[in-house]
Formats: sequence, structure tokens, C-alpha cells
Amino acid sequence: MRQNGSPGPVFESDEDRTWFLVRLPVHERVTPAATEHETEHETEHVERLISVLRGEMNRPQLQEMLGISRRPHFVAVYLGPALKAGLIEMTLPGKPRSRKQSYRRTAAGEALAQEIGEGDHSA
Repeated sequence: MRQNGSPGPVFESDEDRTWFLVRLPVHERVTPAATEHETEHETEHVERLISVLRGEMNRPQLQEMLGISRRPHFVAVYLGPALKAGLIEMTLPGKPRSRKQSYRRTAAGEALAQEIGEGDHSA
């Protein structure tokens, strides 16, 4: 953030330090309208991914569930943002390119699924 001239992060916590929040201020050269649109669009894609992810699923299964044929698009628009947000995790984190790689919701992903009305239906 410092390298691109963005303001530093702001950390907040409760007195007992049972939770924390990190705010990452938007760079002054980014227009709020563009940021809101991109965030809204990204959120919709991530929510769709969370809503179809059941138990552990691999990339081809997820793409099929979402009706997305192009791998680069799926990784850039759905999988990457969901991983970055900590809503899903790899089952083989030490082998991100493994053909046996699958993904599952994290606790935060489960919370989002509950919020959007898609509870865990896995066995």
C-alpha cells in the first residue's frame, strides 16, 4: 500500500480482543463509483460461488455448477476473489496446482452462506 501511495490500514478491535477489523482505505485516485461497481460485481460472483459450493469440490465441478466454461475467467472472477477474501480454502494448500485440488468453505464462507440463505448441505 505504501508503494502505490495508498493510506495505511486502520486496525480496530474490541477491548477483550475477541475480534479485529482491518480497514483498507481506497487510494485517493480511485473513484468511489468505480470501486462500488467493481466491489458489487465481485461480491455477486463470490456469493454465487459460495452458494453452489458443497463440502469439497474441485474446479471443474464448480465451473460446471456455475455454467462457466473458461478456466481463466473462473479463476480470476470467482475463485481468486473468494480465496483472497478467506471465504473458501484449498484442501491441499501446499499444492495449489495439484489436479487433486479441491475447495471448501471456511467459517467465514459458511457464515456468508447462512447470510445469503445457502446453508451447508454436505454430508
